[in-house]
Amino acid sequence: MKVLLVNSSINLDTFGKYANLMESMPCIGLAYIAAVLLEGGHEVEVIDDFQLLLGPEGVAEKVKTIKPDLVGISCLTPSAPRAIETCKKIKEYDPHIVTLLGNVHASYFAREILEQESSVDYIIHGEGEYATLDLVNALDQGKDLSSIPNVSLRHNGQVKCNPDRKPLKDLDVLPYPAWHLFSYEEYGLLPFVTIERPILTMSASRGCPFRCTFCSLTYMDPVYRYRDPIKLADEMEFLVERYGVKQIGFVDAMFGLKKEQVDTFCKEIIARKLPEKVCWIAETRQDSVTKEGLKLWREAGCRRILFGMESGSEVTLSRINKNFTPAAGAQAVKMARDAGIETVGLFMLGLPQEDWNACMKTIEYALSTELDFAKFGVCLPLPGSVLFKEMYEKPDFDRYDWENYTTFNPDPNLLVKVTEAMSAQELQKIQNLGNRKFYFRLKTIYRHL
Repeated sequence: MKVLLVNSSINLDTFGKYANLMESMPCIGLAYIAAVLLEGGHEVEVIDDFQLLLGPEGVAEKVKTIKPDLVGISCLTPSAPRAIETCKKIKEYDPHIVTLLGNVHASYFAREILEQESSVDYIIHGEGEYATLDLVNALDQGKDLSSIPNVSLRHNGQVKCNPDRKPLKDLDVLPYPAWHLFSYEEYGLLPFVTIERPILTMSASRGCPFRCTFCSLTYMDPVYRYRDPIKLADEMEFLVERYGVKQIGFVDAMFGLKKEQVDTFCKEIIARKLPEKVCWIAETRQDSVTKEGLKLWREAGCRRILFGMESGSEVTLSRINKNFTPAAGAQAVKMARDAGIETVGLFMLGLPQEDWNACMKTIEYALSTELDFAKFGVCLPLPGSVLFKEMYEKPDFDRYDWENYTTFNPDPNLLVKVTEAMSAQELQKIQNLGNRKFYFRLKTIYRHL
């Protein structure tokens, strides 16, 4: 079967002055699905529309040339309107082409989308690699589709959401992501994460054992699993040799939670002299790192760590079930700096019940640390999170304004927020204030120079 996978673009107009912060990043989810389909004997092509910015019309024009049997589209919340519009354009061209949506937004709203959007044929919910392969195999062989796990479909005139299969226990059975199908040389990460190019991403684990109320991972991938560290080193070596990669970005929600795994991995890539060829970055919890561990990470090529610090208020951190203290964050930043690793602090403004003073406390906390970079985003009720579930039924909650579910929105009239103690205008103002206060300091300017 001929399959076209699409990474749907978002409407950059919603970002206004922040649009230049958005660059196309390696879409490892689609790359894994592509690899599994190729391994299953299917023909696969990819369109990364976040990179090409063709829009629904442009993707449909490409479909006319490629002539696939099935088009699978990654559907995150801010890209959902364009993903669905792309399905409509494809069906206008050829109603026989099968359309498929996946990823967190499509997973969460599978029933609703299939009830309302006739242009969408199927939805993959949850872990997508082998569910997609099973669906494509069944379509190719003319088999019954009604009981394939992780698949939602229309059956006998009704929407049917099949149960999820158990999460893949052994992540190392997956083939390496099919990066050769992508224009990988053009990828970056966020401006404060990109160090060297070419850049690709890797996954050392899946899931997260923590239950932060703002995070949708609890819904999508609640079971924590980690890979064999030697096989992880094998993949890094492959990426360096095959693609000439200079930087790896680990996409784990919490890298290094299994200390034995990451220690073995670091020692293995040091033995192979990979740190002489490639550097890497990762995101982790500040209460999971140690002084000795960070020194090993640095020797193994880790150049930058992202810490989800969220807030400078212990009360707020407890409210969102973060379960660490601001002091732990400051200590982790200091240990990383002492080890020679640069740090990025990820903060949220407008967390539940926060007012101006609470947000200022977070900004002041960021300024008090030795962070190299700070990102101040507005807290969103992301579909799949506890926050979204709590707000979902409120009559004044505009839950369909999906394009504006972004942490940076220059238009206060379109800003989606959680806290009721601040106006959208106040949130936008304090977000700008946080960025100015952090980056316009002499010591920050000097450090970056």
